[in-house]
Amino acid sequence: MITSLVFVVLCLGASVYFSVVLPQGDENLSTFYIMDVMFLGAALWFGYNVISLCRDRN
Repeated sequence: MITSLVFVVLCLGASVYFSVVLPQGDENLSTFYIMDVMFLGAALWFGYNVISLCRDRN
């Protein structure tokens, strides 16, 4: 699960990077905004699950 969290955070970073770098008139910009929201939600969800898993082990 931690590995999945790392990959989701890396994908979030790449998506945010492209959202910032692409010019305002680019047709792919809205797609990257949607991906930003989806990856942010996934990162929060995985982060919550990893924290919960670590708490349950102790």
